Amino acid sequence: MDRIPGVMAETCIRLFGRGEAMDSKGFVEFFTDAPMYQFGNSEPCLTKNAIYDSVEAFFGAVDALYHDVRNVWESGILYL
Repeated sequence: MDRIPGVMAETCIRLFGRGEAMDSKGFVEFFTDAPMYQFGNSEPCLTKNAIYDSVEAFFGAVDALYHDVRNVWESGILYL
């Protein structure tokens, strides 16, 4: 089977874009209704509300956020 390159990389870049925009609501929309998110050494977030609270706290602690995505390793096969 052929793998479609870059599909998850594009999702990752869009997610980081919500972070750079400090858009907590938009960031949370990337997660399922049964998420698991952990930033650094923080406690794992197991609900969308917990993720929202976590990223809101982080965004409130920084003035700006930028990413320069140069490489993304994708694993597995995406079937359409």
